[in-house]
Amino acid sequence: MVGLPVTLAEAKVYLRIDDDVEDDMINGFINTADVYLRGAVDNYDTNLANDDFKQLAKTVSLAIITELYDNRGAAERLDYSYTVRTLIAQMQYWSDVSG
Repeated sequence: MVGLPVTLAEAKVYLRIDDDVEDDMINGFINTADVYLRGAVDNYDTNLANDDFKQLAKTVSLAIITELYDNRGAAERLDYSYTVRTLIAQMQYWSDVSG
């Protein structure tokens, strides 16, 4: 398994969080985003070796993490945003044209 595309430090910068109080929860969201993408995208680990795919994975992971963080107290289940869904669709149809 390839390493996670997003670190705790990157997620905290993206979420604009300065303290360490919610680190465990954010780490959980990072892992959830990773597990979700691994299940949604064939050849995810293989494709992470490509820098363009890895950047796309990082962007969609941060978007998922943000949605999980922002909606953590929501009483109803919310679907991922259009942005997350379309980025995942791009990842599902990924083809490394360089090789």
